[in-house]
Amino acid sequence: MYSLKSKVIKSFSIFWVTVFYLCIFSTATLVSNANAATLAVPSQYSTIQSAIDSAVTGDTVLVSDGTYTENINFNGKAIIVTSVNGASSTTINGNAAGSVVTFGTGETSGSILEGFTITNGSAGAGGGINCQYSSPAITNCMINSNTADFGGGICCGASSPIITNCTISGNLAKYCGGGIYISALSYAYSSPTIINCTISNNTAGTLNTVGQGGGFCFDRYSYPTVTNSILWGNYARLNPEMYVDTLSTITVTYLGY
Repeated sequence: MYSLKSKVIKSFSIFWVTVFYLCIFSTATLVSNANAATLAVPSQYSTIQSAIDSAVTGDTVLVSDGTYTENINFNGKAIIVTSVNGASSTTINGNAAGSVVTFGTGETSGSILEGFTITNGSAGAGGGINCQYSSPAITNCMINSNTADFGGGICCGASSPIITNCTISGNLAKYCGGGIYISALSYAYSSPTIINCTISNNTAGTLNTVGQGGGFCFDRYSYPTVTNSILWGNYARLNPEMYVDTLSTITVTYLGY
């Protein structure tokens, strides 16, 4: 049988071992944060993509005012790509050469896109932003005047991004989801979270195609949560504002202030 003294010694030993490991963890975190760099565009890097290519986990790519004609890919990096003065001052123009922004390498919420106008993208999926098997954070962006077969503004394939404080307007999808198209891929579900967004004046369908879901198209195995968001003025011949597949479920909440 243990004596009271041995129990006390054992308890103190566990306490100091715990403190030791917590100190190591905290020190490693501080060192990691201290090593995080800010990569400035265009003063240090001429393009956003070149800064992303040089960035490592925890870095911030900080973009000054202007229009940047390029198509960027996060390439799986947990970094922040943000603008100095917000979307009204900083534009990424995709030059109709593919998705303007691509998340396709397992990005998580540590991959953050913030404060840009995303425009003039043209792709099969996600003219503005294309998320495939990834779940980044997209905030304070204006996503407009992009085109795609599916998801003129944003496409989420087996992806669950957090989309916050964004305006998604004036985008065109040939078939489905003028504003946002969401679907599973190979039975990997999509469960995006959309908060405080406005999805307006988007179109699904052309003169030669019967589109559906001008604003939203929630296709197979999609489980989005939409909070405090506005859906209006979108157009499609079928389900002009929103199409929800029978295998999908949408949760809508409005929290008054």
